[in-house]
Amino acid sequence: MVDNSATLDPSFPLDNSIGAMMIGVIVSAVLHGICLLQRSCTTRVILTVSFDAIHLAMISHAVYHYAVSYYHDEDQLRFLVWTVLMEALFTGVNGAVVQTFYTLRVWRLSKGNIILTGTILFLILATVGSGTGPRTNSMGHFVNADGHVRDLLKISPLTITINALSTAVDVAIAASLCIMLHNARTGFRKSDTIITKLIIFVVNTGV
Repeated sequence: MVDNSATLDPSFPLDNSIGAMMIGVIVSAVLHGICLLQRSCTTRVILTVSFDAIHLAMISHAVYHYAVSYYHDEDQLRFLVWTVLMEALFTGVNGAVVQTFYTLRVWRLSKGNIILTGTILFLILATVGSGTGPRTNSMGHFVNADGHVRDLLKISPLTITINALSTAVDVAIAASLCIMLHNARTGFRKSDTIITKLIIFVVNTGV
């Protein structure tokens, strides 16, 4: 029951709720700092870092809202703060930008394989469509109606679908790059060593 959640009942520990959110914000801040170390100033990098900064600001606001401003405030903690809802949009769009960049690598390495890259792009568009269309409508409902936390359960199937599609894209990109790199082996030790390193890089990026 929502009434017995950690944020409403002082007898409940906050480790598994607000504590988990706080850890998530700290990890996100560290990863954002790593992104800022990028020396490249391409439009893609600037766009990605900007969306990531907005995402970090929103989740930080959400944690401050629940953990500080309205700590154990029963009238506020039952409802979703707007930044919790909006950060999902920036996460989805940012993910699509990055995946599209790697799809371009698949296109180049496959020498313009339309079927392969087209399938990956279709999955990316399906992910973005699932995340921005229905979720935006759901957010409007949350904000304009009662916006109760338990209403998040209503979009659980949608969230699972989005995560499944995004994972499928990552797997397809990583698998395609690894297979093509493997097939590009020449039998010469020096060049094959470089290809092996590239395959490891692709796997790490996919993970």
